[in-house]
Amino acid sequence: MRYILTALLFGITGAANAQQPFDIDPSFCTLIEGSVVRNVVEMPDGRLLASGYMKFPVDDMAFRYLARLMPSGSRDLTFPYVPVSGPLKAWQDRWYAGAFQHVRRLDPNGLVDPSFDMGQAEELQWIESGGDFHVLPDGGLLVGNYCFLNDSTAGLSGPYALVWITNTGRLDTTRVHRRGNGGINHIIPLPDGRFICSGYLNEYDGRSVGEVFRIHDDGALDTTFMTPFVSSSVSTLLPLPDGKVLVGGTLRTAGDTLNLVRLMPDGSFDPTFNNELVTIQAEATHYPRNAPVTSVTPWGPDRYIITGSFTHVEGEARGAIAMLDTSGDLMNDHFTSDGCGLTSPPNWGYSIKALQGLLPLNSGNLLIYGAYEGYDDGISTNPGQRFISRLFGPSVGITEYNDSSFALYPNPANTLATVELEQLPRNGQLVLRDAMGREVLRQRVAGYHTNVELQGLGAGVYLLEVWEDGGRKAAQRLVVER
Repeated sequence: MRYILTALLFGITGAANAQQPFDIDPSFCTLIEGSVVRNVVEMPDGRLLASGYMKFPVDDMAFRYLARLMPSGSRDLTFPYVPVSGPLKAWQDRWYAGAFQHVRRLDPNGLVDPSFDMGQAEELQWIESGGDFHVLPDGGLLVGNYCFLNDSTAGLSGPYALVWITNTGRLDTTRVHRRGNGGINHIIPLPDGRFICSGYLNEYDGRSVGEVFRIHDDGALDTTFMTPFVSSSVSTLLPLPDGKVLVGGTLRTAGDTLNLVRLMPDGSFDPTFNNELVTIQAEATHYPRNAPVTSVTPWGPDRYIITGSFTHVEGEARGAIAMLDTSGDLMNDHFTSDGCGLTSPPNWGYSIKALQGLLPLNSGNLLIYGAYEGYDDGISTNPGQRFISRLFGPSVGITEYNDSSFALYPNPANTLATVELEQLPRNGQLVLRDAMGREVLRQRVAGYHTNVELQGLGAGVYLLEVWEDGGRKAAQRLVVER
């Protein structure tokens, strides 16, 4: 099939300075003054729900735990005070949110849904603040807060680490609740129905456990999974399709402290991964100190984006965000600028630059969020970027235009594509970039018809650029099929 795509007309200025993937989007700007944003979710209309500990200017509240933001980043002034500050997890058209000792359900507008109330569960005598939860398909919850149960009829008495809650907020007496001597900070579902967990406990279901353990779909401990960690603090868990798990945090073993590792399906270290990745925070402290990885986001088939409180990765300057290959080695083609700037949260006693995580948006762009002030993307420094920022996604610049300065066919293509020009550019070159903006091919313009060899390239969307005198003058999207 032949596709003729149109491109930007020769002679339009400024194309060479077009935004590249992961550049900051200056049209998005929050006015948050402190102290940290811990979670963000995107609403269907493009607004955002952000939880954390947030101070806004000209606000009658000293701090807000939950805020609704407009697509521009400004606070939605019609959104009232809502007392939730923990994880935000989607369910149908609603969200569940950590609310100190309980979990609340939010309606489509982000307001508290009164039809779910854990406070009515009389058997829950005491619940410790914090912990994680998993939302079941019917709206019930698997909750990892350390809690004390007292239900003599059901034979439930004493401390529990994992309890089941119905979709109305009551204790689910049809399930087996699991004892433990602490809470669970992460409950992450696996494709086979099991869960990978971490927490501040060393006993679960009557057995000793490490900082990372695996449970079956009914909550029973999976004894085939053992990890080498001792006294660790886990910040993030990312299960992979092959059964392995990426773990980020301050991970202590018998002989070392690690920041990001990949575990085999049995819990042992993956020897093909760089488990000794060095991430440190070297600014505003008396000495360089360990900086845990707080999130890992797969990026394409061969990359991970990591965030954290680090200023350096493997000795290279990185401002709380970095790109790794899937072997865990640092990449130097993105996030090599100063990145996030320092902030000084009240009562913390030190300054920090820290990203809690990264959120891909429906538009293809990305949000980063955490505790920082200012962002340097390598093109410009943006001091107004604070606590939440939007970055352009990998398809920035890959746009179909209405002017016709060259034809590109066939499109989609397999092994060969032809560029047909209306006029020859001076010192003309053709540049092909992948969806992340990386240059994968460059060749001279051979004439009005120039063939571009595509062997060796993976399937995907690319950007074919026409350059004249060292500047980009036109571009079209090229789809490569295999």
